[in-house]
Amino acid sequence: MCGNVGALRVSLGAALHWYDGQALSARAAPPTAREWLFENGSLTRRLMHLCGDQFCVKLLDERRIRPYHDESRMMAIRGGEQARVRRVLLCAGERPLVYARTVIPLSTLHGGEARRLAYLGERPLGALLFTRKGVRRSAMQLSQVSARALYPSLPESAVWGRRSVFYLADKPLLVSEFFLPALFELIARADEGEL
Repeated sequence: MCGNVGALRVSLGAALHWYDGQALSARAAPPTAREWLFENGSLTRRLMHLCGDQFCVKLLDERRIRPYHDESRMMAIRGGEQARVRRVLLCAGERPLVYARTVIPLSTLHGGEARRLAYLGERPLGALLFTRKGVRRSAMQLSQVSARALYPSLPESAVWGRRSVFYLADKPLLVSEFFLPALFELIARADEGEL
């Protein structure tokens, strides 16, 4: 199994091509996806509003590994150096709505508040980031990839994702979020008054 995970890691890193969000916003993503891709507030809060008490975080894994090359470059992590990488599904009950990957340089994990980042488990990251003063966020980058490339049990369909670097007390962490088909199905049902 470890060999398969490694192969998936390499192929996913190569499959993802990130583009400046503003350059793609007007032409590439459908309007409903754009609304979520460029949400500047807490994605966690927005999902909780949509899902109510069905909202939950499912931890896929959380460990120290080498980030992808472009992730290291974005946060000035030296080549070959490890980071804390956390992968989760943000769900409505058992239905995955968002796949999220957080890369935290080990240097970011030193000191008071930042140490809480290392042991989030199934607590939402947004609850920590959006309740702290002075958190800054870089511009969005967008990508599109097969959901199955993100995690094998997800559907084969192409999904849009976004990423940005958050600075917590001037220490970086990279958050990538991919919006899965079930999210837009849930939004459509909510718009039709079925929820």
